[in-house]
Amino acid sequence: MMSTKSRNNLYKASSATIVQQQSAQISELTAIIGQVFTDPAAAKAKFAELAKPKEERKMYVKEGALFKRNDGYWEARLRIDGVQTTIAKRKRQIDAYNALKEAIEEKNSQPQKLPQKSFTLFSWLDHWHKVFRIPKMMRNELAESTIIGDKTNIRKIKKTYNDVKLKDLSADYIQIGIDKVFETEPRSAEAMYFTLKMALHKAKTIIGHDVMEFVERIKHERVSGRALSVSEVDIIMQSCLNQLELDILHCYLYTGVRPDELTREKVLYINLTSEPRLLTGLTFMSKPVPDVLLRPNHIFIDGTKNPLSQRCMPIFPQLRPVLERLCEGRKPEDKLFNMHYEQIRQFQRRIKLEKEIDFTLKDFRHTCATNCKESGIPIEVFHKWFGWSSLRMAKQVYTHETELDIEKGEEYSKTFSVCATTSGIREGY
Repeated sequence: MMSTKSRNNLYKASSATIVQQQSAQISELTAIIGQVFTDPAAAKAKFAELAKPKEERKMYVKEGALFKRNDGYWEARLRIDGVQTTIAKRKRQIDAYNALKEAIEEKNSQPQKLPQKSFTLFSWLDHWHKVFRIPKMMRNELAESTIIGDKTNIRKIKKTYNDVKLKDLSADYIQIGIDKVFETEPRSAEAMYFTLKMALHKAKTIIGHDVMEFVERIKHERVSGRALSVSEVDIIMQSCLNQLELDILHCYLYTGVRPDELTREKVLYINLTSEPRLLTGLTFMSKPVPDVLLRPNHIFIDGTKNPLSQRCMPIFPQLRPVLERLCEGRKPEDKLFNMHYEQIRQFQRRIKLEKEIDFTLKDFRHTCATNCKESGIPIEVFHKWFGWSSLRMAKQVYTHETELDIEKGEEYSKTFSVCATTSGIREGY
């Protein structure tokens, strides 16, 4: 139920809007009356124009509302999916109204829903993603990385199931598919479960009930990351079948990037010269961000997890020869590695099974952070290189006391430290 304060705000906003519209109409009528004797045809045409219904005002009254906040700002709200959502906050009422008008036009321009009987599982997932998820990203309610994750989960669902009619879906059919994926990829199965749960909950009006209510929840045991030992890194590197796999793992080891961030890295983002470089046209969550001055011998990481994920870090001596070889003769807009993240995971899983080493790509991030700490770099400095949202994350999650090999305890700090200036990349890697 609307509170007294909200009702008063609504009344004030509506009254102010009406007064403003009436003042504009009076001014316009005065100008037209002056033309009655000088140009009757033009005056008649303008009177006819004024007589037309005002669509903008109709949209405003029916679909949205303006409220004046206690801090003096005007707030524009629009009802989306049955929920009144804040669209914009502006100092001037006209600016808030224009933002509301644009949001209404965008909402009305969205594709109409398909007839209920025509939906299949695949068409509904695409429809749900386009109608319910992407608009939330545009309103900054969802991160771009979440939308990318949705697309990945939908692709996996399409590989697992047949494109059956939505009304023919059963809980048993969904459960069998998720259980099959869980045997080999428990984390993917969990992601599929939650995507199906959200999508099919919106399809209750078509199916008649919530199918996922009868599907057993899938939850894999999350394993905390760890720093790899010298011997483990040796074995992993020597297990690479080609130079490309070796270069990829070196980039993970000496940059500490998140697993999916490496697939977005471009040649342009790597400055191997002695002059600074200005990076322009960057975006975060599909919105432009300020230009970045990339210092010499630095690399820019285009992360999407949080606003601090877009960051710059120095290129360590061990990695420089690798980047020089990868960037040679390439165009600035070229990706450093023309591979999908799933392709990288495939050879990581191959090494994991062949050598019986329990590791993930994210363990290289933990290893890089731990080595920065052991090399004496202040945590206040290197936490910015990794794009963490807080120092707590760096201290409690990513920096570990490594279990050094007894035989290589002294060698570890000299040859494996990311800050060593003389070791370079070891032979055989």
